[in-house]
Formats: sequence, structure tokens, C-alpha cells
Amino acid sequence: MGNRLRSRVVTPALLKTLFWGSAAALVWTHAGYPLAAAVAARLRPRPVRTGDEEPTVTVIVAAHDEETVIERRLENLLQLDYPPDRVQIVVASDASGDATDEIVERMATLEPRIHLLRCPRGGKVAAQNLAVRESGADVVAFSDANATWAPDALRTLVRNLADPEVAYVCGRAARARRAARDRVRSADRPPRSRNGAGRRWTRSPR
Repeated sequence: MGNRLRSRVVTPALLKTLFWGSAAALVWTHAGYPLAAAVAARLRPRPVRTGDEEPTVTVIVAAHDEETVIERRLENLLQLDYPPDRVQIVVASDASGDATDEIVERMATLEPRIHLLRCPRGGKVAAQNLAVRESGADVVAFSDANATWAPDALRTLVRNLADPEVAYVCGRAARARRAARDRVRSADRPPRSRNGAGRRWTRSPR
């Protein structure tokens, strides 16, 4: 008599467990954890020790078919209040099929701080990771191609990294009504944002 394959019966109790477990995980991720972090910060406050150091910074802009905004983005980054010899701007082009690469190359011929890194199609995170591996700066900062930073944004982000226990800092993203684009402004507390700066570890942090 051959072996019989028995199908496993999914019981209503198991379905309920999976449903409520998934729901609880979503609630914890989107509401529970932020609330718990806020309460912990109030109960055990620890001010961040800021400093005026000016480490070298690589600003990484991941881009895919951003010909309509990339020139404005680069012009904005060139106006940052940060020593020009301490910052470079890398556009990680995620296999752009429009004129993005040509625009960046044209601007790079006029401004040595701008660099184009052509990446194989792999998505935003893959392009960012490749750019980080190519960077030799002390700090890497990430920005979207359609964002606009206030002149003091980079300096404000970086000064928080003077605290050895701080490894990543976010900006505060606000929607500009007239221009319909994101603006990163200075902030003392870091809410969620896709624009920020982080320490680039060349050795294990203590």
C-alpha cells in the first residue's frame, strides 16, 4: 500500500491566530513602537551632544528617470551652507533611460563636486548601497531627487553626529504647497524621513 499524502486542515482557530497576530504586528509597527519610544524618551531623556565639527560628507541622490528635477536638485545642493571642499554630491543613476545622466554629466563638467555613478537596474536601495561602497567620506547623506534642502540642513544634520552614540539623523520633511515638493528643514527631533545623514563606519563602533 503506497504512502498517502494527507492534506493539513486549516482550522478556524489557526486562521484567527494568524489574523490577529498580523494585525497586532501592524499596530505595533505603526503605533505601538513610536508611542513606546516617545514615552521612554520622556521618562529617561538624554539630550544629544551636538558639535561644530565639519566631517567630509557624500550626499547621495538616487535617481531613476529624473530629468525634470535633477538639475534643480543639484543646484540646491550646491548652495548648502557647508565647506565646498568637505562635501561631494553623487547621483546614483538607477539605469535611467531619459536625459538624467546627460544632465548630471554636463553639470559635473562645471562643478567638480558633482559625480555620476551609473548603476545597473536594481532599485533605489541597491543604487544607494553601491554609492556608499564607492564613498570614502566620514558621513553619507541621502536625498531624493525631488527634494529641496534648506541651506543649513546638512550642517544641522551633521552636528548631531558629534555624539558618538548617534549613528543616523533624519530631517523633517514638509510639503510645500506652491511648489508641490518636499523641503527638508532644520529640526531638533528626527521624525521619519527619506532624507538624512549617517555615520560611515570604517571600523566597529565602540
